[in-house]
Amino acid sequence: MKQRAWISAMGCVWGRVGCAIGLCASVASAQEPPTEPPSEPAPPPPAPAQPPPLLSDEAWAELEAYTESALVAFDVPGAALALIQDGQIQRVGTFGVLGVDDPAPVDEETRFMIGSVTKSMTTTLAATLVSEGRLEWDDPVSDYLPSFALSNSDWTPLVRIRDALGHTSGVPRSDLSLFIDFHRPMGLIESVADIPAVTAPGERFEYQNQVFAVGGFALARAAGARNRNDDLASTYERLMQRRVFNPLRMRRTTFDFQAAIRDDNHAFPHAMDAATAGAGSIAIGHERFALPVAPAGAVWSSITDMARYLAMHLREGVSVDGARLVSASALEETHTAQTVLEGSTGYGLGWGVSEGPLGKVLAHGGGTAGFISQVVGAPSVDYGWVILTNSIDGIRLVSAVGRHLSELVFGLPPQGDADLVAAHAEQEAGLAQFLSTLAPVDADSVADYLGRYERRLTLSHEADELVVGTVYGELRFKAVPEQEGLFFCTTNFLLGAPAQLATDEQGRAKFSIGFGVENGALVNPIIAARLGDERPRHPGHPHGKPHGKPHGVAAAQRAFDWRQLANARRSNDAPDHLEFSRRFSGPGLQ
Repeated sequence: MKQRAWISAMGCVWGRVGCAIGLCASVASAQEPPTEPPSEPAPPPPAPAQPPPLLSDEAWAELEAYTESALVAFDVPGAALALIQDGQIQRVGTFGVLGVDDPAPVDEETRFMIGSVTKSMTTTLAATLVSEGRLEWDDPVSDYLPSFALSNSDWTPLVRIRDALGHTSGVPRSDLSLFIDFHRPMGLIESVADIPAVTAPGERFEYQNQVFAVGGFALARAAGARNRNDDLASTYERLMQRRVFNPLRMRRTTFDFQAAIRDDNHAFPHAMDAATAGAGSIAIGHERFALPVAPAGAVWSSITDMARYLAMHLREGVSVDGARLVSASALEETHTAQTVLEGSTGYGLGWGVSEGPLGKVLAHGGGTAGFISQVVGAPSVDYGWVILTNSIDGIRLVSAVGRHLSELVFGLPPQGDADLVAAHAEQEAGLAQFLSTLAPVDADSVADYLGRYERRLTLSHEADELVVGTVYGELRFKAVPEQEGLFFCTTNFLLGAPAQLATDEQGRAKFSIGFGVENGALVNPIIAARLGDERPRHPGHPHGKPHGKPHGVAAAQRAFDWRQLANARRSNDAPDHLEFSRRFSGPGLQ
């Protein structure tokens, strides 16, 4: 791949980082010389990648101005950026405000949630334990956590620490439940058995937050924690503090959610508000969804702390202060692809991994309900960058700024951002069009379904909407015209998630929420029955059919991507709601 295209790709999420794999020449047998010489000489080894020049003051000023304009273009309230070169933190920039409702400026100490960038911190902790001989990558998870099990019990002992932290457990992604359920560590460990495994461990990459978190709690057990809720959680966090955060002087980094939001200098989460065509705030309580899976994505951090963290990885385990945190060999295992994904891109342990003109590139994005972050680094040339944003729509800002940064560092002609700006505009239009076709929820149509449900849910009717209360906050739904009993979420970070009301064979009211709708049924639904029901509330539907007729909706179904909305229909005709949300994936720990 040409250097221009490959470097430009570094501005994207890790799964799209361009890369190329060099092939090794085979070695002829020393015992038997070849009968005929090779037709062509073996190619010379590639020249080692050279570090890029340090970014000039003028180029940095240009990047700062570009980032300020990108905040406006992509409706992101605030962001922070750091550039690491030559083993040091060369540049740090901060932009915008803490939130649409808090005009205080973002600074170098502002805390953001970093989502799944937390994963590489967990695997760094694991590497410190491996360095000391307290853990092996191939140890079975069940050796440390006896209550851990897969839906297929024969596969349970095959899940290694490597599989849990490298997403090869065989358990598929199940993020929507994170926004509904709250688990303490032991409950989370036991909940994995309720997610049907799709392959044997080690066979296939399946990004999986719950199992990754279980792997993190196994580290606590390896370090001596008792197999109890409080001890697993507190020991894991204490290990991270003592072995990673403190040695790197990451003083603004924490798992303590309450401490983070009590701090006046923290960013607030946002997602696009279709009604205003701009950034909309998210009730911060929804971000607590990450707490049960803390090792997979619950860290708050600042741009300065994150720059120090990335620099350690670029320096092969040595901090910017010159102190070794972890052995180079153990850390290198986290940087080594465990599985090959798309093309020559792979996934290591908490890192996306690729090879290209700059050598090995490590990258990982982080997404929560209302934050997006990105970390990218090339250790062989000691170059990397971090971007933190306070909006789920920051994904395009990350791409645009990362792209432009690479152009400035490597002296490449500008590619521009018209594609990203157009996609953002299309998303805004698609959201507005979709919401305009939804209808108010008639109070009488849902009256027989209101009340308290399993999974600590409550259903109520308020201001022409169905309101679902969760342990994290409220989710609001509107109705689909002429499809009684089918609803779509209008809460911005879960916009487009479909829900359904039904009665089961025992006559209990049930609420279901899914990842989309296919052939009239919710995809991978989370189902909760109303508490206290003993008889059918809808005699006309005694066999569990949905209230109304959502099963009869036409299925001219295309994809709806909650972040991109690039394929949302924009015609003057009312869109097919199933077409809009068939493949709704929802946010989660990205």
